[in-house]
Amino acid sequence: RLKAYPPDFGGPYVVFFRPKGKRLNTVQISKDLTKRFSSVIAIDMVGTGKLRVSVGDRKQANEIVAYELFTLEYFVYIPSHQVEISGKVAEGSLTCETIMQGCGRFKNPSLPPVQILDCRQLHSVCQEGEKKVYTPSDEFCVTFSGSALPDLLVIGKLRLPVRLYVPKVMNCTNCKQLGHTAQYCGNKPRCATCGERHVDGACKTPPKCVYCGSDRPHDLNDCPKYIQQKKHQKRSLQQRSRRSYAEMLKKAAPVVESRNIYSSLSLDDQGSDSEVGDGVPFVFK
Repeated sequence: RLKAYPPDFGGPYVVFFRPKGKRLNTVQISKDLTKRFSSVIAIDMVGTGKLRVSVGDRKQANEIVAYELFTLEYFVYIPSHQVEISGKVAEGSLTCETIMQGCGRFKNPSLPPVQILDCRQLHSVCQEGEKKVYTPSDEFCVTFSGSALPDLLVIGKLRLPVRLYVPKVMNCTNCKQLGHTAQYCGNKPRCATCGERHVDGACKTPPKCVYCGSDRPHDLNDCPKYIQQKKHQKRSLQQRSRRSYAEMLKKAAPVVESRNIYSSLSLDDQGSDSEVGDGVPFVFK
């Protein structure tokens, strides 16, 4: 599924290129981009084997991602965290087909509904001997358009609360680092046993955790560095959602407060000591 900037996204519009089966031909990519897409602002190399393209027009940014001349030779993508966010919904009677018919909603009525882009059922895992067994759970991962997580999933008149879904931290089996996968890795390989720069094999060095350096090997989910990275990822998603929500509130149409056109008459009858008319409603205790 291609990622695309939605109409309400205010920019900046960034598209990334990564090598697929061959190295990035940065000069040719630059020529093709400049020739076909007039709103390209800048083309920058980021690290090893990664190209960042800044675009001034939303539609052209989305067109670059789908342009076959590029996609046949390279991975061309928009960062998913900029244009979509995932939440968890728990209800055993639901199906993905039913969920896709609904939409996301905020509790604030002035904000528009949020489109659902994707849905998948989550699984619980248990260990049976040496084999992991996956069983469908009552939870669903629902991907919404935009980067602000809606409060509710609405299907007809049914309203279900949505919680933030935090994906697993990516880990690279090639260079043994967190944050990316081997498919997009441009680093030299590291040994899974000792973490040194040589391919996996008959390593005679005592094993250790290649992520945190501990001399006591452990499961990835128990690695302190992995746990820290997962907390950071969750905090980053929460902060981004709050910022996006604040931006949506700024753009939303203000809620017009209805006023009693006869309030001035009632005030005259009540006298100058009345508590009504100061903009604060009565609160009955």
